[in-house]
Amino acid sequence: MESWLFQANPNFYNVEPAKIPLEQEELQFVIVKAKFDGARLRVRIKVEGECYRSRVQLRAIPALSNWAPIRRGVEGTNFHIPPGVPEELRLAIAK
Repeated sequence: MESWLFQANPNFYNVEPAKIPLEQEELQFVIVKAKFDGARLRVRIKVEGECYRSRVQLRAIPALSNWAPIRRGVEGTNFHIPPGVPEELRLAIAK
């Protein structure tokens, strides 16, 4: 299975939004509840992890050092994640 890093703006991409209420576990992040009350157009995403390492730290990992978003930073919305990189990212997140 291929992996992609995708940043979607529903004004430009068909991300199949649906009228979905906030889940209970999401409410802890809401400051102004009225802004998010009820079913609204939303998209479900899957977050596999968060990495708080700097690009310099990630460049030190050989399997990640040549991947463009880490090597030089990029602007854009979607990036193919080459084989081997997802596993290395998971390891970097776990450290």
